[in-house]
Amino acid sequence: MATCQGETYLQQQLDSIEQQRYRHWMLHVSDDASSDKTLEIVEAFKLLCELAHAHAHADAHEKNSGLLKEPLAFGQVHLYTGPQKGPTENFMHLVRLLGGAQCFKTNDLVAFADQDDVWLPEKLERAVAWHLKERARHASANTHPMLYAAKSYLVDEALGPMGLSKTPKGPLVFNAALVENVLSGNTMVMNKALIDILKLMHVSNAVWHDWSAYLVATACQGALHYDEAPCVLYRQHDKNVIGVRTGFVQQCFRARAVLQGRYKAWAEVNLLGLKDIEASLSAQSAQLLHLYERVRSEKSAMRRLLMLRHLSIRRQNPLLQFFLYLGLLLGWV
Repeated sequence: MATCQGETYLQQQLDSIEQQRYRHWMLHVSDDASSDKTLEIVEAFKLLCELAHAHAHADAHEKNSGLLKEPLAFGQVHLYTGPQKGPTENFMHLVRLLGGAQCFKTNDLVAFADQDDVWLPEKLERAVAWHLKERARHASANTHPMLYAAKSYLVDEALGPMGLSKTPKGPLVFNAALVENVLSGNTMVMNKALIDILKLMHVSNAVWHDWSAYLVATACQGALHYDEAPCVLYRQHDKNVIGVRTGFVQQCFRARAVLQGRYKAWAEVNLLGLKDIEASLSAQSAQLLHLYERVRSEKSAMRRLLMLRHLSIRRQNPLLQFFLYLGLLLGWV
């Protein structure tokens, strides 16, 4: 969890984590110099978890007649100092910290948590069930990136219902992930193999941490699953870093991003991130990435037009798909 000035909604999120049906979790919090009560709330929650952990350990020790050899590993909270460069770099900072930790084992999973959401009690349980099922089906599951994501309930500041997040259209593959992120980080649960690759990206070479995770999973022969059962109350408020824009407003926002050069800047950042993990890309992903880079760097509009015929990239919305190709042709992307 990346936190910054989160006192307003943080307690509800922490309570929802504590109330997960799947109990074997640890919480790693990186705080970006909060000056409100964020740290106090986290420290109080940490103490509460330590007391609960101690009681659980004592009970288990008694039931096992003193034979328990090591502490039960759940409900622990770890607090770190963030880089103070925004939520994406804060999350990537945590990825690098956790990815380099000796306590991070092969079978461990990682979930991104936003400070202002509320997790439904079955969130971790459903994600873990999918990961375990994939491990049972494929012997190579632990050596390849695996990413679980899900639908969300959209809610207002008071958790009043606002609808559901959109289901992605089409397969979750690299030619789609390269040009658009459709998965919400607050629903993501990923394996160690994905984190091991993601941590190789420089912290500044990520537009959004969840987009980078989606890129790793699709570009490196990963397995992805989108759960249609909502697992998070995704709070929408005026301080959302991203939030959800829907319908015509969303299309206008994204079209404006192309015209203002923002999308081109995002593309360049993601390309740098993919360069960081070039050795882990599948051959097919590397080929598509090379063609995409050639189109973007080509000086001649006629040659760009000819190359675009062979460039298979896909956005969710047909109108935005048109603007993407137009932007590539005109050098705007």
